[in-house]
Amino acid sequence: MRYKILLFAIFLVSILSATDYENYEKRWQDIAKETTSADSLKSEIIQKFPSSQLSFEFCQTEFYDKLYPIWRSDSLKVVAIEGLLLKYPQNQWGRTMYRYLVHSLFNLDKYERLQQILYNFRKDFPEDYKSWQLAAHYYLEMGKPEKALGFAKEAYQFSKDYPILAHYPPQQWNMESCAATVVAAETYAEALMKMKSTKRH
Repeated sequence: MRYKILLFAIFLVSILSATDYENYEKRWQDIAKETTSADSLKSEIIQKFPSSQLSFEFCQTEFYDKLYPIWRSDSLKVVAIEGLLLKYPQNQWGRTMYRYLVHSLFNLDKYERLQQILYNFRKDFPEDYKSWQLAAHYYLEMGKPEKALGFAKEAYQFSKDYPILAHYPPQQWNMESCAATVVAAETYAEALMKMKSTKRH
């Protein structure tokens, strides 16, 4: 018992003395299998290093753990994802979470909330073509081609050259970047056609 208390005391001292991300990363590798201590350290890493590799991995894992049991319920997915976006600010995995969130909001006909989340997506990922392309797509679905056209134009411009996000697997990103311009161009063309159709009427 005394030995365990001593080990825990040593652990606390070592955590308090750790001042940079590398030290936290090393501590996580050492302690990840000890549930109670790991949970405390995990929370500290998320708070102090929200855009780190470990925070990205924590967010990704928690996202799938929470969503798999409720995959068929859009209302439950909305609650879960919005909670994760609050828990993991500045996290690059937010790009994926936003995509699932707007899909569920649209399915639920929550258009006002959908527009707010699309705005947040563009604000958090301003140079990512996908945040603009999805805005264009859903504004078209909501029957607002005039707004969709502006978003589609931005998406097309960003699709030509946008930076890889940290922590995403390079192969996955390369596959998406190859299709980005095509996807953005299709949305842009659809918005133009809808605008012309609206003006004719």
